[in-house]
Amino acid sequence: MATTTTTAISETLRQWRAVQGDEASLKRDLVSTEEAVPALGAGEVLVKIRAAALNFTEPMILGGTFPTPAPRVVPCSGMAGDIIAVGEGVTSLKIGDRVSAGRLLAFLEGFPTGQMYGSSSSMARDGMLAEYKVLPAESLVTLPEHLTYEEASTLSCVGVTAFNCILGGPRKVQKGETVLILGTGGISLAAAQFARAVGAEVIFTPSSDAKIAQLKEMGYSKVINYKTHPEWNTEVLKLTNGRGVQHVVENGGMGSLARSIGSCEMGCWAHMTGFLDEPSTTSNVSYAAIMRSVVLRGVFCGPATLFREMNAFISENRLRPVLDKVFEFDQAKKAYEYLGSRGASGDKLGKVVIRVTEDGAVVARAETKRCINNHGFELARNHLCQICALCCPGRVSEPAERERGRLDAHFCAHDAQPVCF
Repeated sequence: MATTTTTAISETLRQWRAVQGDEASLKRDLVSTEEAVPALGAGEVLVKIRAAALNFTEPMILGGTFPTPAPRVVPCSGMAGDIIAVGEGVTSLKIGDRVSAGRLLAFLEGFPTGQMYGSSSSMARDGMLAEYKVLPAESLVTLPEHLTYEEASTLSCVGVTAFNCILGGPRKVQKGETVLILGTGGISLAAAQFARAVGAEVIFTPSSDAKIAQLKEMGYSKVINYKTHPEWNTEVLKLTNGRGVQHVVENGGMGSLARSIGSCEMGCWAHMTGFLDEPSTTSNVSYAAIMRSVVLRGVFCGPATLFREMNAFISENRLRPVLDKVFEFDQAKKAYEYLGSRGASGDKLGKVVIRVTEDGAVVARAETKRCINNHGFELARNHLCQICALCCPGRVSEPAERERGRLDAHFCAHDAQPVCF
C-alpha cells in the first residue's frame, strides 16, 4: 500500500536506454522508450526525477569501451528529484522531500562489498535517465536546500567520491595542508571546493590555458599546465618549496601515478579515483611509493552516511557544484555528443546535466515560507517571491539568479535586508 500526492501519477514513463546492438559488438545506441511505471513495494518510494548528471563513463558505455552487463541499461547514476509516493513502512522520508541516491544503492555505511556492485546504477542495474524511479527509501538522502536540481544531480557520484577523498578517509585533509588535484573533471572541481572550504591549499594540473584562466577566475592561483610542463611533479615541488603535497586526488592511473608520487611529501595519501591516463610506464611506481611512504587509497563513491555528511557540509559552507551546460530531456543524444566533443576541445569546465522535468511541474513543495516583507505570498523554497521581484526589480542584488528563479535568498541593495528566503 502506498501514499501518493493528490496530483495524478502517469501510468507510463519515458526513459532513455543504452541498447547493445548485437553480442559481437559492445557499442550501444541511445534509444528513447516508454514503459509502465513500476509498482511501489514496501520500503520503497516513487521519485519524480528532475535532473540527471552525465559522468565521463556514460559516453564510454555507448562506445563499448566501458562494458556493463546489462544489454539495455538506463544510463546516468546521478539524479535529483522529488518523492511523490511512499510505500508501506517508510517513515524516514515524506512526500515532497527533495532527494538523491548514491551510485551503489546498497552502499549504506562502512566499506563496500563485492555484492554491492550489483546495485550500481547505470551499470549493473537501470540508472536515472527516466521520468520516474522506484527506489529503496534507505538509499535516499535529502538535498541541500540552496541547490537547484541540476546542481544537486551531480552529487551522487563525483560529489560523494570527491568528499570521500578529502574528508571521508582515515586521514582527512586539514587546514594548512596542500592538495594536488589532477585534471579539471567533476571529481577534481568538487574536491577542490571541499579542500578550500577546510582551509587547505589546492594545486591544479589543467590541460589548457583556457582552463587555467577559468580556474583563476574561481580563485585558484596555483595551476600547472601538464601539457606544457610534462615533468609537472617538479613544478609541484617548486610551488611547495621542495616539501611536496600531503594529499593527491589521482584520476590518471598508471600514466600519471609516478609523477603524482614524485609530488608527494613523506607519508602523503594518494586517493585513486580513475584511470584516464593509462599507457605503460617504465617508472618503478612501487619503489617510488615505498621511498616516500605514500599510501595509495582506492576511492569508489561512498556510503549513504557519507552522502548525508557531505550534504550537511555543502549546506554549512554554501557550496555550489560547477555546471557547464544543461540539456532538456529530449536532447539527451545532444548532451552525449556535447560531452564527447568537449573532451577534445579542452576549454570547458563543469558538469553536463540533463533536465528531466521542470522544477515544480508536478509536486508542490512540502514546506513554504512567507516573504519577509509580509506580502502574504506563500513562497516555495528555491523560488523567488514574485511580488518582491516586481516591487523592487532593480534592487535585487543577483539579477542573474533572479532571472533563473532559483535563488534561495536574495537581498535588496537598498537596505541589505533579505527579501525572500
